[in-house]
Amino acid sequence: MHISQITLRDWKAYTSANFEFPRPGKNRNIILIGAPNGYGKTSLFEAIVLGIFGRDGLPLIARSPFSGGDKERLATSYKNFLEKALHRGATSAGRTSCSVKLIFSDENDEPLEIQRIWHFSDSGVYRPQDEEIHIYEGSTRKAVGPGPLQGNERADWFREYVAENLLPFTLAHFFMFDGEQVSVLAEREMSAQVRAGIEGLLGIPVLKQLAKDLRSYAEVRRKESPNVSDKTIEKLELDRHTLNFEYDKKAGRYAEIEPRRAVLKEEQEHLIRELASFGTGSQALLQEQFEQIKNFERAIETGKAQLEELMVKDLALALSGLSLRTSVKSRLLSEGVRERWESGKNQGDNNLERFLAAVDTGMQAISPCLSDGQRKGVLDSARNAWEKLWYPPPANCADAYLHPYLNELDRSKVIDRLEELDELGAPAIVSLLAGIDENEDSLKRLQDEVIRTEAVAPHVDTKRERLSKVNSDLQELDQEIGALKREMAALESQISQKNTELTNFLVSLTKPRPRPVAQHAPTR
Repeated sequence: MHISQITLRDWKAYTSANFEFPRPGKNRNIILIGAPNGYGKTSLFEAIVLGIFGRDGLPLIARSPFSGGDKERLATSYKNFLEKALHRGATSAGRTSCSVKLIFSDENDEPLEIQRIWHFSDSGVYRPQDEEIHIYEGSTRKAVGPGPLQGNERADWFREYVAENLLPFTLAHFFMFDGEQVSVLAEREMSAQVRAGIEGLLGIPVLKQLAKDLRSYAEVRRKESPNVSDKTIEKLELDRHTLNFEYDKKAGRYAEIEPRRAVLKEEQEHLIRELASFGTGSQALLQEQFEQIKNFERAIETGKAQLEELMVKDLALALSGLSLRTSVKSRLLSEGVRERWESGKNQGDNNLERFLAAVDTGMQAISPCLSDGQRKGVLDSARNAWEKLWYPPPANCADAYLHPYLNELDRSKVIDRLEELDELGAPAIVSLLAGIDENEDSLKRLQDEVIRTEAVAPHVDTKRERLSKVNSDLQELDQEIGALKREMAALESQISQKNTELTNFLVSLTKPRPRPVAQHAPTR
């Protein structure tokens, strides 16, 4: 059996729509419905589920607010969901119903048609008593139905018919799901659905009903029997009632918070997708980008200052020519030699008179004493010898100063600068210009990123704060749900044990008791 056609009327965004599907082949036996976001895939899935299963299918819908086993909550959620499912323009146009028609084909291409029609008041309020279900079998469209049955018996008939011919709603989770909600479904607790599906296949619900009927029968027999230990039964029933009360209380709390968790989980997935689409924009990133902009601006200013200095100073000197720079360096080096020569000579002249006085004092001790003329001749000879120590000047000594305004330190700096200019050429200038251009391009790209970041940063930070809050709430709910599941499992085990004890006790009371045999005295 496979689905071949779906027809919608006034369902969600579909005023009228018809979808046909090809017959599956050996290697193509899955129907996959795809479309861009917002094109109605989920609405179509919801129409299929509720069209087949009606109210029973509501828990299969991932974004339904219902999650639990309470029939009253199920009826309320079903009503609210349908009122939102009615096309917005239907009531204003005088249409007060919506419908889903599903056609299935078996292996012999014989059709099975299921049509469900939901009716509403003029103001769009769902009227459950007027909901219609029509089933037609075969190419002759033979109508089948529950006949005169009404109420729950009528609903049970349709439920059993769908289970026999299509699929039990307890197993639908394994065959029908919304692809966009896979992450949400994966987080849901599936053990209950798996257990219900297996129990349904094994017929365990029938056995449970049979056990319930046996307990009811035994209770009737107990009331008719005067020898039953009422206190024992009352104690067991009271214990079971207390356990059931505790279980219902925890199950009610579970049913209360599970929809909230599903909503938060869906919001979490939505926020994660949105944040991923925004990229890394945030106020912190924006501040970092501003700092990077300042760094690039400083680098550009430094590069331009270096270029300007080259243009004003170094480049002009470099253009003076290598020969002129070499001549200037040679002249400055020779003037340096002259300065050092003169410094040594002047320092020696300062000590000449002391030297001559020492020589004169030494001549006074000579015997026989020298005459004044002799002493003067010796001193003149010593003076001439002293002068000859500094002459001629060194070979590379300048004959005069052309740059007397430079001292030895300044002269050294000028020489070093001229040597640096010898290495200055076009590659150095090109490299400096390339660095400035690269920094300017990086600055432009970063400024464009800042414009984009400024546009999304407030939204990103807001959504990140919300995601943090959602994660915190989910963690608290998960902890509470985990505790509830453990407590409910323990209570289920205790309730099952009490049911077994009560059933065994009541069954034992229904067994026929042996009648006493009359004893007759022997006759003589």
